[in-house]
Amino acid sequence: MPIIQLLKHLAGLRSVTAVFVAIVLLQVAVAAVSIDMLSSVRGYVAAESLYSKGQKDALLYLKDYIQSRNELDYQQFIRALNIPLGDRAAREALELPVPDKVAARLRLLAGGNDDEDVGGMIRLFVCCHNLPFMAKAIAIWREADDAIDEMHDLVERARPHIYTGDLGADAVRELNARTPLLNERLSRLERNFSDSLGMAAREAQRWLIGVNLAVALILVAMGGGFLRRCWRIFKEREALEASNLARTEFLSRMSHELRTPLNAVLGFATLLRTDTAATLNAQLERVRHIEDAGQHLLALVNDILDLARAESGHLTLSLETVNLGELIDEALALVTPMAQLAEVTFRAQGVDLNLSRPASKESRASSFAKDVWLIADRLRLRQVLVNVMSNAVKYNRPGGYVAFDCKQTAESCVLSISDTGVGITARQMNDLFQPFNRLGAERSRVEGVGIGLVLSRGLLEAMGGGFAIESAAGQGTVAKMKLSLSSCPHAVNTPETYESGTTVTGGRLRVLYAEDNEV
Repeated sequence: MPIIQLLKHLAGLRSVTAVFVAIVLLQVAVAAVSIDMLSSVRGYVAAESLYSKGQKDALLYLKDYIQSRNELDYQQFIRALNIPLGDRAAREALELPVPDKVAARLRLLAGGNDDEDVGGMIRLFVCCHNLPFMAKAIAIWREADDAIDEMHDLVERARPHIYTGDLGADAVRELNARTPLLNERLSRLERNFSDSLGMAAREAQRWLIGVNLAVALILVAMGGGFLRRCWRIFKEREALEASNLARTEFLSRMSHELRTPLNAVLGFATLLRTDTAATLNAQLERVRHIEDAGQHLLALVNDILDLARAESGHLTLSLETVNLGELIDEALALVTPMAQLAEVTFRAQGVDLNLSRPASKESRASSFAKDVWLIADRLRLRQVLVNVMSNAVKYNRPGGYVAFDCKQTAESCVLSISDTGVGITARQMNDLFQPFNRLGAERSRVEGVGIGLVLSRGLLEAMGGGFAIESAAGQGTVAKMKLSLSSCPHAVNTPETYESGTTVTGGRLRVLYAEDNEV
């Protein structure tokens, strides 16, 4: 499953990468358009300067022509006027239903515009001529061209009279009267055109900055998501590698724990088969070793299966109302022989529990847990208690003790089992819940396989509870188990009891017992 999830994330990463690359390309495209647009606006500003200079030069040459009647001055006037006339022809070519870009290019070049600027000027006109900032500039350009046409018509009507020296002719007088007015009009239009282009440049700059900023923000967001996805995949890859390493270590430790009892079974079975001279007692001893090894192996396999079911959420539980005091008594009965051999005592509320006297059995747990009713699986909770108590005994010291404490809230109960053993270091705490990891205890004489605490936590969590360990080296260990309290403590059915002297008449009694719980 982790591999499949990693592959899914990698597939998602490819899609994110594709979008990220697309956004980067969009950013590059927007930047290129921005540069081209601003460069094109600059080209129109330069063209306006040439247009204005051509118009001013034409007026100067016209004055010289009127005074000198020299044909050379007239030719200079026409050459100067060709610059605005060329720009007009380019505008008209671009305003056609299908813009004639080739003709417009030739006319703009004839007007003295730089070859590197002409392409951008044409693109800006074709793409943006309907936008407000360009539409206004084009309208001013059109009005200025009309004024140039009017000037050219006046000159052509007066030229024959100028050529003959008839400077008093109406056409010459009209030319002299209209020329200053046309010059003033063109100067005003040229200023308006420049202002319009400046406004267009500023508006385009603001628009392009906004677009670039928006794309940059998208890039930042995408980059952040991309980095987060990469980091998550990196962490999942680390987790996968750690999981594979843990699985390898788990299999290595489990194989060791399985081989040990299997070797005992095989070894003693071989002795039974080959040692025909052995006495009956010796053979029975070997059979007992085989049985012990088999029981150990069966318990190990059951614990592993329970752990797998708990971790996968497939553990079958029979939740009911159970009395915590009764379960502690049952667990104590199983752990007491081990505690007596280890010289470890049990305490509750600061008082030693005398477990050696039968008369005290009813009061073992009643002093602190007789009224505590929990919602749990009776068998599984007893299994947890036995695991925790046996650990508290095994890793204790001679003369030490195991103490019980119970704290209740409105909805839950926390049972604490503490010992006076060697404790656990902070470094060992990180590996506490690794299956088959005994934290170095495998080098001691204490028996165990290192799965009890892992299984206990899984069982408690499956029952809706919690499990925590607090420990410090040389100060002992505290195991805390949390479970929900029952709201109906009297829901437990107490089985009927019969006096030991009760007899059954009428022959033998046959009893059928059916149990749906795991035993």
